[in-house]
Amino acid sequence: MSPLEAGGYYLSLGWNIIPVVPHTKRALVHWKQFQEEFVTLELLREWHKTYPNANIAIITGQISDLVVIDVDGEMGQETLKKYPLPQGPRVKTRKGEHSYFVHPGIRVRNLVRVLPGIDIRGDGGMAVAPPSIYSHGVYRWIEKPGGKLPSLPQWCIEAITPKIRPPLIHIPKGTDYAEGVLRNEIQKLATTQEGCRNDQLNRAAFVLGTLVRDNKLSEFVVTAALQSAARACGLEENETKGTIESGLEAGKRQ
Repeated sequence: MSPLEAGGYYLSLGWNIIPVVPHTKRALVHWKQFQEEFVTLELLREWHKTYPNANIAIITGQISDLVVIDVDGEMGQETLKKYPLPQGPRVKTRKGEHSYFVHPGIRVRNLVRVLPGIDIRGDGGMAVAPPSIYSHGVYRWIEKPGGKLPSLPQWCIEAITPKIRPPLIHIPKGTDYAEGVLRNEIQKLATTQEGCRNDQLNRAAFVLGTLVRDNKLSEFVVTAALQSAARACGLEENETKGTIESGLEAGKRQ
C-alpha cells in the first residue's frame, strides 16, 4: 500500500490529510484550506494519480480533533522519564516517536522544544504518517489507533496555555481597599482563558461599578483600566465597549 492509499483510512478516523514530498515534511499542495475543510475521497484519488510516490501527512489541530507530541531522539526519551505520556497511538519516526492525543478544545500552538527533545503539533500543524518513507526506513505504527484518544497530560496543557501578563495600568491613589479591588479584577481578567473573557469583563465592570457608585473610584479610571485589560487579553474594542458600560451601570444601581 502506498502512503496516499492509506489516506482513506485516516479520513475514516476523522483525520484530515495532505500529500507531502517524499523523504521530506514539505506539502505538495497549498494546504491552508484543509485546516478548515475536509479532503474528499475524490480529491484523494486525484492526488494519488498526480503524486503516486507522495508521502502522507495528517493535519493536526481542531480540524482532525488531534494533537501530536513529537519525541525527538534520546533527549526526548530522557524528558519522558520525568514527564511521561499516557498510553495511546504512537508512530515510529526517523529519529523518535509521535504520540497522538485528542485536541483539548482550546487553540494549540505549534511549539518547538517546549521541553528538551519535545515538540507539539497543534492547530496549523501536520505530522507525517505511516506508511510514509524516509531515507532509511518507513514510518510505522507502534501502537495503532483504536477507540478514544487519550487526553493531553497536564504538563502539556500548561505548556500550550498562553502566559498573559497583566497590563501596566496607571491607577491613581485612592483608598487602599478600592485600589486592591481594581487591581484584583484587572488581574483576573488578564488571566482568564479564551471563551470566558467577555463574561469576566462583565463581572469585573459590575464589581467596580459599585465602587464608582460609592465614590471610591473614578468611572473614567475604571473604564480606561478595563478597556486596557480587555485589549491585552485579546478582546476586540467593539465587543467590549457595551459590556463595560452595561456592567458599570448595573454595579452603580446595585
